[in-house]
Amino acid sequence: MKKAGEVLLEWASLPREIHPVNLARLANKLKISRQALYDNDLAEEINRYKKLQHKDFSETQSTPERKSKDQQIADLKEQVIGMQQKLDGGLKDG
Repeated sequence: MKKAGEVLLEWASLPREIHPVNLARLANKLKISRQALYDNDLAEEINRYKKLQHKDFSETQSTPERKSKDQQIADLKEQVIGMQQKLDGGLKDG
């Protein structure tokens, strides 16, 4: 069950909204039955990692300010123009 610990450790570092830690998902990832996890007394371990994930990504923590959709689109357009100019310059030189 070393693999289960490795997977749980990886998942605990990911946001629970995207990658929730739970028994069924772990069983699917390891391609074993949920009963096998219960038989190996991993239910408590899973709960421990679930609490760790909850603590690490609690909503009380501040989140970085996100750009508006319009600003994201404008930034992406600038990046595309910059890449096109680099490509055009590379094609003219070559």
